[in-house]
Amino acid sequence: MEELVRVVAQHPVLRSPDVVAEQHEHGQFEKAGRELSPAERGMVALREGLFEDLVRLGPRKAWRGYTSRQPTAHSAFLEELSEKVEAVRAADERGEANWELADRCAELANAVVVLGAVTLAGRLWSVRGRILLDPRLSSAEDREEALAALTKAAELHERAGDSIAAAETRSNLALAYRYRTVDRIQSIERCIEIMEELVPFWHSVSDPDSEAKARTNLASALMDRPSDRQANAARALAECEVALLHRTRERNALDYTYTLTTKALAHSRLIEADDSHLDKAEQTYEEALASIPPDSDPALLGLIHRNLVSLLLDAARHQSGERHQLIARAQASARSAVAVHQEHGHVRELAYARQQLAEVLLVAAPEQEQIELEARELLIAVLEELTPFSDPTGCGSAASDLMKLSERLGDWPSASRAGLIALAAGQGSAAAMDPGRKRPLREEQESDPYFAEAEHQSLYRFTAYAMFRTAMASGLALNSTRVQSLLAQAVWVMESGRATALRFTSGAGIGELEQLRTFDPDLAEAYVDAVHERGEAARGATAEGQGQPDMDTLLATIRGLPTFEGFARRVPSVAEIQAALAPGQAVVYLLPHPEGCCAFIVAAPTTENPQLVIPVDFPDLSGRRMLTFMFGFGMRSDGSPDGLRRGRPRPGHGLLYTNSLPRFRLVLRKVLAEIGPCIAQPLARELKHAGVTDAVLVTCGMMPVFAWHAAPWRNGRLLTCLTQELASISYAPSAGAWMVGRSRAERLVGHEGRLVGLADPPGAWRPLPGAQAELRHIASLFPERSHTAFGTEATRAFLLKSLPKATHVYLGCHGEMSYRVSESAVLLLADGEKLNLTHLRQLVARDLRLVVVAACVSGTVNVLWQPEEVHALSLGFMQAGAAGVVAALWPIPDLATALFITRFYELLTCGPGEDPARALTQAQQWLRTLTRRAVRGYIAERPALQPLGIQPIPRRRRPYADPVNWAGFVLQGC
Repeated sequence: MEELVRVVAQHPVLRSPDVVAEQHEHGQFEKAGRELSPAERGMVALREGLFEDLVRLGPRKAWRGYTSRQPTAHSAFLEELSEKVEAVRAADERGEANWELADRCAELANAVVVLGAVTLAGRLWSVRGRILLDPRLSSAEDREEALAALTKAAELHERAGDSIAAAETRSNLALAYRYRTVDRIQSIERCIEIMEELVPFWHSVSDPDSEAKARTNLASALMDRPSDRQANAARALAECEVALLHRTRERNALDYTYTLTTKALAHSRLIEADDSHLDKAEQTYEEALASIPPDSDPALLGLIHRNLVSLLLDAARHQSGERHQLIARAQASARSAVAVHQEHGHVRELAYARQQLAEVLLVAAPEQEQIELEARELLIAVLEELTPFSDPTGCGSAASDLMKLSERLGDWPSASRAGLIALAAGQGSAAAMDPGRKRPLREEQESDPYFAEAEHQSLYRFTAYAMFRTAMASGLALNSTRVQSLLAQAVWVMESGRATALRFTSGAGIGELEQLRTFDPDLAEAYVDAVHERGEAARGATAEGQGQPDMDTLLATIRGLPTFEGFARRVPSVAEIQAALAPGQAVVYLLPHPEGCCAFIVAAPTTENPQLVIPVDFPDLSGRRMLTFMFGFGMRSDGSPDGLRRGRPRPGHGLLYTNSLPRFRLVLRKVLAEIGPCIAQPLARELKHAGVTDAVLVTCGMMPVFAWHAAPWRNGRLLTCLTQELASISYAPSAGAWMVGRSRAERLVGHEGRLVGLADPPGAWRPLPGAQAELRHIASLFPERSHTAFGTEATRAFLLKSLPKATHVYLGCHGEMSYRVSESAVLLLADGEKLNLTHLRQLVARDLRLVVVAACVSGTVNVLWQPEEVHALSLGFMQAGAAGVVAALWPIPDLATALFITRFYELLTCGPGEDPARALTQAQQWLRTLTRRAVRGYIAERPALQPLGIQPIPRRRRPYADPVNWAGFVLQGC
């Protein structure tokens, strides 16, 4: 009472008639949703009466009246609440899981806790949590609400001192963490932590049934851990074996079956290390099927069948002698799983079972049309239930399977649709590049390009290829609106798939943001805040742009900074790419596929050729054949062996694994001679028809390995190539990256050139006298504006310190790369130091127009490890801020390199404008046609090159006409 007197004295407005009127209005609002019960009306009257008495009688008399009426009102309300709670309990026991019941639990819990019924409130929150975990209505948002409800329930039970109820609730809380998709790894660890606390608790209170349940759930969570799979499976197996000491078929057959199923799964996981677990897992699953009571838990029965199918398929791969029997049993079990889930209306589980049955059918009878059609119908039914939003992982897996199957059936429209669905699903999961992967790969499979191609890991590329095939088979004119729309979408898919770094929601790379933090911390934080605010606005939590600069303004400010032209760039459309092209320019996407190759040409439109995208088919060359080029041996589509010379596989005779330069020269000639007529010739024909003089090649998959600009074909009696047919050929990781490079180049127009160069750092490798000579000559083209280092001074410290101030960089040194290790490319500098991608990603070079890396394999992309990502030293310089990078695809002789590089720089600096692409093409043409006499004359006229005069020149009229000498250097970027 005294507290109420004090509050009224501090706030006289509480005795105002306006407050009473507001309370009446609030009461009417409460009644607006539904008619109140008598007890609820009594509680409303109790509150309203207090405010009315404050006005009429003052705080002391008002409080005495309130306390005299309170017991009666509370008693009636509690009695009514008890009936409602009992109704909720009964509905929960009957399994009537629905959102209305869950919301009713929350409403009642909030009501009873006010009255001090803490235990009852805890039970209601617990019921709400269990309902929201029900798979029939559980979404990601529901699981988050379940987590909150169960956390609140556990706290209330602990407050009430009910340790048993608290432990039961915490068991459900652990399951909520296990099923949570947000912060997946942390959630699994929290689940394990709770279960590890519950096991000793149930043991201490001598409750073996609850202890066995906790051990079984702990075992399941342990196998969800992504790391130390074998160790966690072994521990899970041990937990199940202890749990089975307390569980028997006679005591509780259903609980016994649950533990058996978990134990069998642990055995399955351990097969990777010990094949003896294969039989143990199969026996345990069979025992589980024999133990489960009829109609006790159909969902569990279907799960056992599905797990058994996976096990039998793995067994069929290991035991070739029993393969047919194992697959037949897998098919029978898969059909049983479908029947169980279909009979009991398990929609999502039915989708999983259908996808598994489709997989079994394709394994049981590959390339039998009737079976493949049944499998396709099953997968189509799966995708009617699983969507990219409801289940991105399951949807992506089914869509990828359907895409591969549709390709085999020649149904390219279905393959296109399935690929787009898989890509959409990949945006909601970590499987964008490989949504079809269902089990961990062995180490040898991870780096096996044949496996990668067969498993469609390059989903973006294969989706674009399927769309290409759909357009070509449509029967419509290639310039029709429908076909052009499809081709434009295919180009957009390819651009989306060319990303090389993780992205924020708005598109800014992590590395870009770190660079921005170094350059302008306040601007970086403003951007992060804007991204967060946009995300909140998208979820409806806030309105976007409240008191902050809008995202467009921030991005415009950031992109105006040096080296940040490409910050948070979204994927460009075909129209935007065309707008960036000058007359005569084109971006060309080259796509390999196991069954063929194709190209998309995006050219600046002309009156004669207004098409947005020009498709080009290359039916005579496939991704399979390109793998043969790389390794010297391979496999044809019919399974027969393939070699560099068809039918004659010879290991070591391939582009990637040829140890000697003479042998590499022979392999390169053979490969270029084959790809020229297959791809370069038809491509040149289409480019000329479209009026293209300068082409930017975006090479995808395995394509970056090949020197497409040098692939020859016969034009009458003479050989020609793209370098001769076009004014320039350059390369780019994507059109978007090329556009960023072009923006950087345009910003630097008119800037005074500043050269930073190093040459011939000493080490355990052969000296490079040509590098020293060419750097001295190049430095003479930048009078008083060059900073150079030779020999022991050519260190990493020199380069990293000098590079941010340079517009042009020359590196004449050795390079090395291993195809067996990701990101293994390095440049070898003085004092045994190495420069790698990690060092380059830490650089911010604001005025870097061009980098020339005259080092072996400096431009080579490791296509074996990341076929859809571009990882090369040359691209590292572009990430550091370079507009363009010239680098080498293979080892090139020292003298040929010196001649080429010096001529390239002369062509680059001789005119008012700077066009590295054209200068490179002209230098290649010059070197390939250079005579022995012209070589001597060129060296003699340049004092810096005099030391090269003692080097032997090949005894041929045109000593450097072989592509190994002139075609190795390529330009990435602009």
